[in-house]
Amino acid sequence: MAHISTDVRVLEYGGHAGEILQSYDLSSIDGLVTVSGDGTFFEIVNAIQKRAMLEANLDENDPECRVPPSNLRLGAIGAGTGNGVAVISTGVLNTDNGVTSNAIYISLGVSSLSMDTNHIFCNKKLVCRQLLMSGYGFYGDVFYDSEQARWAGTKRYIYAVLKNLIRHRTHETEISYLPHDSPEGGDWVTIQGRYKGILQFNFIFNPGNGREEFESSLQNGFMYIYCLKECSRWQHLLRWKRWIDSIRFKQGYTLHEPYEDLYIAKAFRIKAIGPDASLPINSRASFDGEFHQLEKSEFEVRVQRRSVKLFGVLHKDPPKDGTPV
Repeated sequence: MAHISTDVRVLEYGGHAGEILQSYDLSSIDGLVTVSGDGTFFEIVNAIQKRAMLEANLDENDPECRVPPSNLRLGAIGAGTGNGVAVISTGVLNTDNGVTSNAIYISLGVSSLSMDTNHIFCNKKLVCRQLLMSGYGFYGDVFYDSEQARWAGTKRYIYAVLKNLIRHRTHETEISYLPHDSPEGGDWVTIQGRYKGILQFNFIFNPGNGREEFESSLQNGFMYIYCLKECSRWQHLLRWKRWIDSIRFKQGYTLHEPYEDLYIAKAFRIKAIGPDASLPINSRASFDGEFHQLEKSEFEVRVQRRSVKLFGVLHKDPPKDGTPV
């Protein structure tokens, strides 16, 4: 009905999408769409950007290298446990009609949404490419424990969160970041402290600010670093509840407590410090919901601005006075 020609490939194992894209003629297609969860979409982004850098003879392990621009549009029809990219690109939540709505928006193909990606480096090597978020400390430990309990299905995340709230581990950490408003060649800011966890987002979500501001944050070249400093178990639990409530009720999340900090940066580094810094337990991190045991207890995140183009919907919010658009 939409007169769209397709070449459908069924993925049979982890890494299969990357293998297909190593040799596929990308010039023969206008777009690439996954019917999957976020994991497969992230695998495709990694494969496409890796191939682009190889063909351009660029060193992917160099944090200063930029991904060559691409006009290939990517789309996500949410069909997995986590469907964040599908929600981000169209604004359609995971409802019964979400898959149909995603497919319709992609078929129409009338607009595109650019999105930043981040490249993660450790020990002078690229670890992965990331689109949504990175986690360290509490957020690395949660994904480590959930990985050990995959047999429990999605309930493993509840188990892992509760386990780490009870354990209440503190991480001695050095955070360095390049402020978002710093000039070219500006100085990095370095902070040392005791943290429960550190989260880095590629976007900032506050429903009260509207969809357009959210879309702008996806492609502005900045990252948002949330730091939870040392606090009591009770304070940590209350903060976690507020976080979950903000997602459930679409309220956005605002910082209320002295043990919470937020930094806006162009790049940042995390490094474990203290007598136990070199222990493997301090080398745990999560990138886009995937657990990584790093080679060293430190990593660096660099923004690749507008390096992914999505089939998307550019929303215009109605005027606040209710005037029809």
